[in-house]
Amino acid sequence: MIGAAGNVIGIELSEAMLEAARSHCRAANLSFQRGDISQLLPLEDESADVVTGFMVLHNLHQAEMRRTLSEVERVLKPSGRAVFLTMHPEAFESQWDLQFLSYDLSALQRYRNAVDKEDTEVPGRARNIAGGENAIATIYHSRCSVVEALSDAGLVLTDERDLWIDLETAVQMFGTDSIRRMPTTPIYWMLTLAKSSVVANGHADAAVLDSFISEHQLFRRRGAACRISLRGRSPPNPCSNRRP
Repeated sequence: MIGAAGNVIGIELSEAMLEAARSHCRAANLSFQRGDISQLLPLEDESADVVTGFMVLHNLHQAEMRRTLSEVERVLKPSGRAVFLTMHPEAFESQWDLQFLSYDLSALQRYRNAVDKEDTEVPGRARNIAGGENAIATIYHSRCSVVEALSDAGLVLTDERDLWIDLETAVQMFGTDSIRRMPTTPIYWMLTLAKSSVVANGHADAAVLDSFISEHQLFRRRGAACRISLRGRSPPNPCSNRRP
């Protein structure tokens, strides 16, 4: 994806995760740095061709998300792109029961009862394919709040994809007994972002997102089981949570 002349810098807050990354991922053009993505990044202005974030935005409260997106805009080159995978705004709008991805029922009920859901935190647990579980949490952000945060940071959403949990893949990974009720809403959301000052065509980045997805076969096969919706979209209404 970057070629022999490119460089990749991984930024992570946890020292334990940095050590694990350094021991498992080794290449001459790959390095890792400790940093908080919601603070000033250890990168120069307009130095990055691509910025990617894997399951990051839904772990940030709105103020942190806004600071993060501002930093993304700062480090991106004018022709650069950012790609983020995060929880879908509609993920908790359907009733589902999966043993490999579960959320606290009382927290879910509070979320569903809330008039203003923004920044509501829903804790849960995710099962690892290799065994064991991890504590997780999703901090809810509406589609409107994300798009507004992008605009305020000087970014624009140029393409997006919905990711759905695939029954066949989930059964292969976790077994039939792990699935009691499948979601009827998308669970994950993949976004392509660009600097608003250089975007001329809102649909121009479909190829960029397809390339990113094809490069992340590990996620599709070994991460949370999912399939990619065939419908990409560039929203006519930035504050709509519903698919056209």
